[in-house]
Amino acid sequence: MALTRRPLVALGLVALSLPAMAGAQTDADPEISLITMGPGDDLFARYGHGALCVRDTLTPQGRCYNYGTAEFDSFQALLWDVLRGRARFWVSVSDEPQMIAQYARVEDRTVWRQVLPYPAAARRRLAARLALDALPEHRFYVYHHYRDNCTTRLRDHLDAVSDGALSTARSRATQRTWRERTLEGLSSEVPLLGLAELLLGHTLDATMNRWEEMFLPAVLREEVQRATGVAPVVLSTRAHPLPDGEPGRGLGLLGVVSAALAALGLGAGQRRSRALSLASRALLVTALSLVGLLVWGMAAASTLPELRANAMVLVLAPTDLALAWPSTWARYGRARMVGLVLVIAAWCVGWISQTAVGLMAIGVLLAIGAFSQPEESLPRSW
Repeated sequence: MALTRRPLVALGLVALSLPAMAGAQTDADPEISLITMGPGDDLFARYGHGALCVRDTLTPQGRCYNYGTAEFDSFQALLWDVLRGRARFWVSVSDEPQMIAQYARVEDRTVWRQVLPYPAAARRRLAARLALDALPEHRFYVYHHYRDNCTTRLRDHLDAVSDGALSTARSRATQRTWRERTLEGLSSEVPLLGLAELLLGHTLDATMNRWEEMFLPAVLREEVQRATGVAPVVLSTRAHPLPDGEPGRGLGLLGVVSAALAALGLGAGQRRSRALSLASRALLVTALSLVGLLVWGMAAASTLPELRANAMVLVLAPTDLALAWPSTWARYGRARMVGLVLVIAAWCVGWISQTAVGLMAIGVLLAIGAFSQPEESLPRSW
């Protein structure tokens, strides 16, 4: 009797344990959320941020994978590495409440959550991919602001486990350029807008598709909602409004600079006022050569096509220092004027897409044209 009961008892215990085992399996399937953050005050926070958070029975507080970790304390070094195309970012892991508190309370940024309704198998694969990225041998990557950043990494993971639900956006044009999206993030900082117009090259004037536009967290959030039907839930709202801005003010600033250069050229060509002529010449030569050095230096030092392919090098050049010597300024000035006329013509017919190039070329042409007067009209000291 005992021998016949033991199998029955064992079978009963297995049957009783089946619901618990099924429940354990269900609980083990992770819940995965896309967390996106709005813009912050720092330069690297102007475009928003994102992370993926995994919750399961082992980590009920969640573990969030953040691909935007870097040595921000050494800002100048980090910026230089970004320009050189060698900035090392890495994946950091923290619990969800801690991460949200950092962005919501410490950095005063709006935070959204979207719980992803993927099948259990897809969620497990996504959790495994994230865990793999967090391993010491995989956690580092070379950051690129447009092509490989904290948000594009999330986009690629989500697309991989959802059978390409996001990559269908490749076929949808946006009619927005990379430059427009870049300037939007800097819209409250007029000096930075001016520098961006001066230093960012013509490759950014191409229009992007919606997949490419997902380098921005806000766009990724919208596309995830489109693909899954899950609307973002606001976890925290920024207490202090971001400063108002207008992306077009960068061109306005360069327009002012262009007019100032033309005014200096007019002052340099004055025959009646020796003092005004000398001061204007000194300021004009200094401004043209220093700004030219900045433009050429950035194009030469950077490995990024967004900075190297810059038509502004045809307008501003460090060689304008040659205007300081009477023995060279006349021939050099005439050659520069011919080059500037060609640049303006190319801009007018659309061969050069950078609007800032046309503005600056007109100002520099007027400046050097007014400067380059016949030798007998120069003050005696020249």
